[in-house]
Amino acid sequence: MIAQAPLAAGAAAPRLADGATGGDAPPVDSPGALVDADPSAYRRADELLALHIDLVATDALVNPKALEDPLLTRDLTLDEAVSLERRRHALLLRGEYRNQHGLRGLRLLQTLVRVVARQRGALIHDPDTLETVGPAVFEARRLQASLGNVADQVVVVPLPEAAGAGVRLVTRGMRRFGAVDLELGGLAADPALLQRATFLLHGLALVLVRLGEVDRSGIAVSAPERIQVETRDAIAAYAGRPGQLPRCRECPEVAAVHLVERPVEPQDPPGHYVARVVAPRPQSDAAAYNQATWVRGVIEALFGPPA
Repeated sequence: MIAQAPLAAGAAAPRLADGATGGDAPPVDSPGALVDADPSAYRRADELLALHIDLVATDALVNPKALEDPLLTRDLTLDEAVSLERRRHALLLRGEYRNQHGLRGLRLLQTLVRVVARQRGALIHDPDTLETVGPAVFEARRLQASLGNVADQVVVVPLPEAAGAGVRLVTRGMRRFGAVDLELGGLAADPALLQRATFLLHGLALVLVRLGEVDRSGIAVSAPERIQVETRDAIAAYAGRPGQLPRCRECPEVAAVHLVERPVEPQDPPGHYVARVVAPRPQSDAAAYNQATWVRGVIEALFGPPA
């Protein structure tokens, strides 16, 4: 996409369509088909595949309720917040890229967004996290190759358990890394416990980002049955932020988890999967398995018991 020779007349750039796996190409008329008819073209392509630009009415892209929500607009300055009423058009920038080379494609897309926002006096809305921010906040949160600051890219949202008492935490924003969003349930409504559970999810998110880098497609097309997450993964996900994560010298600071796809729910990002975080199969498949007991043990193993 950058510094490459133009395509020949009539040629299609190798790119991902919705649902593409990045493996062997399916028939071109099936979901997930590659636009290029040559199955090997996708594998030969660079990590930067395509950039889509479109101008749309703001309310066609952004739910008006998201612009009225004080939490989702909390990082706007007063002038930026007041200006929301007169913003009627949205410029949509969508990049297609592989998860390779420190997410160079994502960092390029974020650079383009920052440049356009600065030049046009625009605000920036994230369709996955539903947040709206100004250019200064967007720049401060941008993904940096030297940091791996995944926690600045992924929001963790608390929701009530689908059945019974308790809280579950769900990530939003993993789509940009080519990975599923995560749901961690079985949590008590204890602020200290929920904070540690958030650290766990961000650490696991960074592990999934790295798994995508390892896959030849650059997309996290599959996950191991058993995924190891360490306290240092969570620390790395928060790189660049002030403060320190809790540490426990007597704790193993390592745990193993398993991901299970769950049914789609209305609040999920459109067209994106969410996976439950549970114990490895030998534990979670057992009749006596208790999610609440397991997840508290994992949190204590990584960060020590909540105060």
